[in-house]
Amino acid sequence: FSMPKTDFWCYDEETHTNSSKNDCSSSCGKYLHDLESWQQTVITEYDLVCERSYLPTLAKMLFFGGFGIGTFVSGIISDAFGRKKALIIFSLMIFVSGIACSFMPNFPA
Repeated sequence: FSMPKTDFWCYDEETHTNSSKNDCSSSCGKYLHDLESWQQTVITEYDLVCERSYLPTLAKMLFFGGFGIGTFVSGIISDAFGRKKALIIFSLMIFVSGIACSFMPNFPA
């Protein structure tokens, strides 16, 4: 996953002022991000800063945990049903998952 960290600050819509850079001390309704190096990242698109900063790490952990479990399970299924059937089953699962993901472009807030 490409999730480069960018500088951010809290933007107060009532007074149109910015707080100090990378400060999570106050409650904030809207964050602005430094877009000098990157126009848009996963971090800036979903405001994964401060209280939501754990989500990119959680996503990586779930992805690689599933990869590890899938590797173990695919070995068992290959032994039980044969390599060709297992390859077809897992290829279909990847295809269906990819199609399903294309219909879910938004991150639930």
